[in-house]
Amino acid sequence: MKRRGLAALFPMIFVLLGASQELTYEVRVVNIEVPVRVFDGDRFVDSLKLDDFEVLEDGVPQKIEAVYLFKKTKLERKEEKTAFKPAATRHFYMFFSFFEFDPRIPKALDNFFHNVIKPGDQLMVITPRSAYDMKKSLLENTPPEKIVVQLTTILRKDIQAGDAAYRSVLTDLKRLSGAGGVQVVNPDETLADEMKAYGEGTTSEWLMKFRSDFETLEQLRSINENKLVDFAQSIKGLAGNKIVFFFYQKEFVPTPPSQILMSLMQKPETAPVASEVFLLMNRKSTVNPDRIKKAFSDSSINVYFLYMTKNPADVPLDQIAEGSADIFPVFDDIAKATGGYTTSSQNPEYLMQQASQAADNYYLLYYSPKDKTIDGKFRTVTIRVKPGNYRVAHVAGYFAKDVPIKVPSLPDVPKSDAKLEAKPESKSETKPAEPMNEARAADVMALLEKSAAYCRRLENAALNFVCTEAVVERFFGRGTSIEDMSPKEDFITHKYDGNADAAKTGIRSWEWIYDYQLIRSNGATQEKRVLVQENGEKRREENAELKTTRFSHRNVFLGPIGLLGARAQANHTYRFIKEGKVGDDPVIVIEATPREKIGTSLFGKAWVRRKDGAVLRIEWEPASMENYAAIELFSRQIDKIPMIGFASEYGFEKNGLRFPNLYEVTEAYKGLKTSWGNVFSKTTVTYKDYKFFQVETAVDIR
Repeated sequence: MKRRGLAALFPMIFVLLGASQELTYEVRVVNIEVPVRVFDGDRFVDSLKLDDFEVLEDGVPQKIEAVYLFKKTKLERKEEKTAFKPAATRHFYMFFSFFEFDPRIPKALDNFFHNVIKPGDQLMVITPRSAYDMKKSLLENTPPEKIVVQLTTILRKDIQAGDAAYRSVLTDLKRLSGAGGVQVVNPDETLADEMKAYGEGTTSEWLMKFRSDFETLEQLRSINENKLVDFAQSIKGLAGNKIVFFFYQKEFVPTPPSQILMSLMQKPETAPVASEVFLLMNRKSTVNPDRIKKAFSDSSINVYFLYMTKNPADVPLDQIAEGSADIFPVFDDIAKATGGYTTSSQNPEYLMQQASQAADNYYLLYYSPKDKTIDGKFRTVTIRVKPGNYRVAHVAGYFAKDVPIKVPSLPDVPKSDAKLEAKPESKSETKPAEPMNEARAADVMALLEKSAAYCRRLENAALNFVCTEAVVERFFGRGTSIEDMSPKEDFITHKYDGNADAAKTGIRSWEWIYDYQLIRSNGATQEKRVLVQENGEKRREENAELKTTRFSHRNVFLGPIGLLGARAQANHTYRFIKEGKVGDDPVIVIEATPREKIGTSLFGKAWVRRKDGAVLRIEWEPASMENYAAIELFSRQIDKIPMIGFASEYGFEKNGLRFPNLYEVTEAYKGLKTSWGNVFSKTTVTYKDYKFFQVETAVDIR
């Protein structure tokens, strides 16, 4: 599939989203949750009861356990043979795939913020340039008019900036194709005029330039099938109703007048390149629409494909071709497969109004499938309504996979440099410091001086190395305190897809293996990752991002500088904790406390080698995390006491510098009962197989 700007739209929201919801499957007692909308013409039918519905899975009738009727976020009616707890939260994702700003967009936004979104709803807006997570506090405490003005400004700026390269190439193609109003009477003369307007060159050079520009345009329009599937999977887990409003602006691509192209294809000197241009303009999409439809259906998001049909004003229609023909059928099918629909208009306000009305009301059906085999195959779901000739919209089916335990989510998890550590049912406490006599104080001062020198060497080092970085993220379920926990209004329930057998252990885990490279020169650090394995399956993803959902990390190697470097020492006080050994190396454990909290400064305890001040281990204080307040807020929501800790270990040495071997985070809460004591999540990062290309340190002169 091809589409300008979409390649940028989908990947950039991954870091902001959780995982999915609707088609819900549980491992021990499997129950499928299907959102259904029933229409009589354009009118939603709200009078149906449980016995009016019929569910078939792969053609086999199923027993319906419960039906719930929602209008917006309000539960209007329910019928239950088995009780469930459906979430009423609505998650809106508003995509704008535009190459030029439409002045009627503000009216569409005004309609949405005045008539659609309600307290408790969540909204994310994705533009050709970035993604914007609209916080609840903003949505609930800011006048709609002000939000519309702010969002309009963002959209105008991002649409203009995001597709600048696209419009530049499009301008070149207009000139080359004659789409500037040239009337084709004599193809050769017309071609000569166009070539002269563009610049000197032969006919073959003109064709090669057109081919090059057209290929560039295709690259800017291109969309990766895998990224579409990844997007669907990335929101597979959000509890509640997930709604995508996908505004897509009809696209036109300039083409050479057919008389010119056919004439050039018949000349020996231009036929090869002209034929390549012809084939390029008429090649078929290689995307697999069935794979995308199944992925979106499995994620159970309702996609509303809103097609803007305005024709361009600056190009005659007989000199352009519609560039949307390759993507329209795909997204039309995605909309149908997810229980949404496609509508078209020149007016974005009308499109917003139609989609919003269709998405307002829905039923939730629960059934327990007769075939509970977890085989990974796609199960087709069919919903029928017995009375009346109604239009029934619902997701097409789901993949029969092992499904994670539902666990509460921490909103706005900080993308921290930090990692936490805590043992089950244990509390991280600092042992009382030994008395700080004069000899001890002198010992610590001397060690701090060595550490400052070590950190200078570390900070000024020229580095180039690669290693294997293995990241494991685990969540611990099965405890009744988690399974029975109902999320508060401000929170959502995540469903995590992992590898572990949650039915037996309650543990859900993922593993990613990266080829990690760090290059440091002149004080600047660059990290690169290539994802080579994901949950045991081989991958090859260049410039990969970390895929952890709870915590993130960067520049672990530089951790000691922020704690014991010369600048850090000016902002911290230090005290002796104890003496000991790390392996065969004598160390002193020193605790650093900031004189005042400065920005995102980290602090904690360091195991410092006596002989040279090298840092072998750091246990960071959780309160030093940039957004520790979010953890505290979450702990109050679940009425548990946070027991958060994180640690770094530096177990490899090269040219007197220490390199990390372990970076670990444990997120625990006192009083929480899970399958591993009181631990809610654990992230472990290990480094091994170092290959050093450059480790150069400057001589320390003081």
